[in-house]
Amino acid sequence: MKIFYLFALMLTTFFCNAQTRKYVTQNGSGSKDGSSWANAWDAKIFADTLNTQPAGTEVWVAKGMYRPTKDTLGVLIPDNITVFDPFTRVTSKRTFLIPSSVKVLGGFAGTEININDRIKSKIFGENITYLDGTYPFWNTSDITCSSNIVTLKNSSENTLLDGFHLRNFSSWAVLISSAANFFSNPLISNCCFSGNAGGSYGAIIINTNGALLSSPKIGNCFFNTVNGGFSYWPIGARNNCNPLINSCVFITDQYNNMCINLNVQDNNGGGYISSHGASISNCTFYSKTAGYNPTPTINGSRDTVFITNCIFRNDAFANQGYIYNFNSSLTSVRNSFLQTQTFYNAVDPGFQSGNTLYNPQFKDSLNPAGADNIYGTADDGLQLKQTSSGINFGINDSLPAFAVKDILGNNRVSGCKVDVGAYEYQTSANNIITLPESSSESCTQYPVPDSATFIDPLTCNVLAKVNSSGASPIVGIVKVCVAK
Repeated sequence: MKIFYLFALMLTTFFCNAQTRKYVTQNGSGSKDGSSWANAWDAKIFADTLNTQPAGTEVWVAKGMYRPTKDTLGVLIPDNITVFDPFTRVTSKRTFLIPSSVKVLGGFAGTEININDRIKSKIFGENITYLDGTYPFWNTSDITCSSNIVTLKNSSENTLLDGFHLRNFSSWAVLISSAANFFSNPLISNCCFSGNAGGSYGAIIINTNGALLSSPKIGNCFFNTVNGGFSYWPIGARNNCNPLINSCVFITDQYNNMCINLNVQDNNGGGYISSHGASISNCTFYSKTAGYNPTPTINGSRDTVFITNCIFRNDAFANQGYIYNFNSSLTSVRNSFLQTQTFYNAVDPGFQSGNTLYNPQFKDSLNPAGADNIYGTADDGLQLKQTSSGINFGINDSLPAFAVKDILGNNRVSGCKVDVGAYEYQTSANNIITLPESSSESCTQYPVPDSATFIDPLTCNVLAKVNSSGASPIVGIVKVCVAK
């Protein structure tokens, strides 16, 4: 009886788990019930039913282009109706409303069985999956753009948007919001935000009015404002929130278009934070055009904004790279590559420590996307050269828990310390063992490895190497002692 009960439970569990994943291709296939790639939803079914999916659902979306069809209340907007917005000339309220605890992932070829089958280097190339906000304006040759392509409201930490290229929106590509007595803590990862037809404000706006503090996470994303893009900044944060931003790349050539803006009304920057603070780690901020400042703006943040392990670089104008700091905001900048040690309107320069003015030595800064013109691939130009002093320059304890991979999907800490910027240089050494820090002589025992490189935790210097040789390698324990 016990065996039968266990077997029945296993069948039930498998059946339930199988129902929590839906598959989408642009044209759909088979019965279009979403149960498999062979019976995938089409683009319209996906847009029409996404907002009704229960918590725990995972939606896999194959390469192609997808447009929203419903408003923020889940009401279907027919194709022959355009909703007018008093703040812009004409704009659509169509949006993909992702329910709390639902995960939506793009970048699939349409054949994958496991998530590890998705090839990360193809997410913005061969398997690019667009969430697009353009719609023909009814009965004319004009087009209108969605205000917000994606809406995430009252989202739990199990809510995910991953693997999409978002484009053509008239306000923000993604709106993260919360109502009274709620928070909104989604994760946005492996996404690309680029120039758009709507002349929009920016890519992501965090506007959380709930009584509970929201801490949305943004990781491994590309924000590209080159050749027209955002009127203001890629990321904006307002009200009761403390966003965590890690391993992102911000590229701009627009005047005063910085990258992360933390405030309410200021429009000077690419990033804007007015919030209860923020954590910005291992991000690369880059411009190659004189007069364009690829840096964050912090305006009136109520708590400290922590900036760690980042690179700020303008290859055309050495005096750019200021961190704008208004209204007595507290800002801590540590172990980052700057072009000037000066804050603009700095309230306390003493919050700087461990920073440097060195050139980070990018692989090919004039071509950030690399020869293939695709972000997120092995030839990206904003990777560090082997000779860069940014390798092993960062602070490991600044990494948020979700930052286990760099923007290419490589291990985030390859050497003994994390590198600066969004890309982690991949060392060729095998089995690197960083010895524990100690103020006096210390010994540590390890099983004898086939090969290993032992690293000093403070200097990252190689202390010893072990390599096996002979027909019968030694087995047992090796004791490594370091005299201080």
